[in-house]
Amino acid sequence: MKRLFALFIAAAVAASVARAGDVKIKAVLATGPDDEPATTFASNTPKIFALFRSKGLQEGDKVRGVWIGEDVGDAAPPNTKIDEKALTAEGDTDDGVFAISKPTKGWPVGKYRVEIYVGDELATKVKFTIKAPEETEKEPEKSGEVPEETELKSMTEASLLSFGRAVKKKDFSKFYEDVASVWQKQTSPEKLAEVFSEFFDKGIDLPSVVKDMEPIFNHPAAIGANDVLLIQGYYPTKPNRVIFKLKYLSEEGEWKLFGIDVNLKE
Repeated sequence: MKRLFALFIAAAVAASVARAGDVKIKAVLATGPDDEPATTFASNTPKIFALFRSKGLQEGDKVRGVWIGEDVGDAAPPNTKIDEKALTAEGDTDDGVFAISKPTKGWPVGKYRVEIYVGDELATKVKFTIKAPEETEKEPEKSGEVPEETELKSMTEASLLSFGRAVKKKDFSKFYEDVASVWQKQTSPEKLAEVFSEFFDKGIDLPSVVKDMEPIFNHPAAIGANDVLLIQGYYPTKPNRVIFKLKYLSEEGEWKLFGIDVNLKE
């Protein structure tokens, strides 16, 4: 992917969108460019990345990433600025990044946020929490806020329809447009076509399967680590079952596909 920014270090949790004039910025946080997004980090996390994409940036626009400790107890006063980095845009980007390294003595436990500005206007902000390592290790997987079964079926149908059409056309451009922004940063339509090329000559018409049958969920849907929703099941096609495993992330209040595993079984 062509990089459109002179940037520092980079990347992704908690999707967030806001406008700075005519510019739209979407940002997420993670422990690395290819890691799953998260809202909670351990105090010994080596580096935290803010990965963003833009719409409306012009060449020469100044973009700043400001890291703030909202509430870190006695370590610092509320809303203390920890770090600030700036870069100059060369136009819109899909892989803009800011990153911050762990302090020598570790991150103070508490609440934080990163703010991204275009010029002097706040474009977006993402909040996150730092906890002691033992707390993050013991933290159970989330199980609340799982969509109702009717919505799960609708999500499954939409995702597999999109996937099936991409396979039939041997073109994943439209499929790519609809997946989570975090996944978009990790792949491309061309890479997706390469990964799923084995399906091109299978001769199975997934769109027809999805339209004519209802999925069977053989595992309860659940929200696990890093707020990833996992849906698993199959379509009872013959002679081969269409088995699926789908991962989703919530972005702007909507579940977006973050990963897909489809295979056939005799």
